[in-house]
Amino acid sequence: MGLVNSATTGIKKLVYALMLDELLETYGAVKQAPPLINIKITPKVDSTTLYADNQAVETATSMGDIAVDFE
Repeated sequence: MGLVNSATTGIKKLVYALMLDELLETYGAVKQAPPLINIKITPKVDSTTLYADNQAVETATSMGDIAVDFE
């Protein structure tokens, strides 16, 4: 039997604020989220590899949008 690495993390007093201006990075009032059961975070990650002389010589990774689902 293998070891399963799992940790339980709770959700307590989650707050949010709407971004009003992306360039100025200004936000509206901070509000408390309703009670939550679960949060699912799915980041979009793109990766590309540069090959030379039949081997990988460089790898670049970038993170794009991050989808967040609340239950």
